Amino acid sequence: MRGPPILTEHAPRLDVEGAHALPNLPRENFALEATGSVDLAPGEYTLRTLSDDGVRVWVDGALVIDDWKPHETALDSIALAGGHHDIRVQ
Repeated sequence: MRGPPILTEHAPRLDVEGAHALPNLPRENFALEATGSVDLAPGEYTLRTLSDDGVRVWVDGALVIDDWKPHETALDSIALAGGHHDIRVQ
């Protein structure tokens, strides 16, 4: 993640399927970083990622998913309790 961003966007949710879901991104060799927060009712939840190549996810500052290597489409998940959580995705 070197250099200035080529695109900055504010979206109500992170639900990106492929590079073409966001305009003005190159087809190859790009990175995405998203930050946000969520307030969940009491209970147990599952946070899931579906990635092709690398993905990292931090919840409340802790790295909880670290699949940062080239790979085919992969599903990663963690359990998440209700409450307020700050989330960062690369």
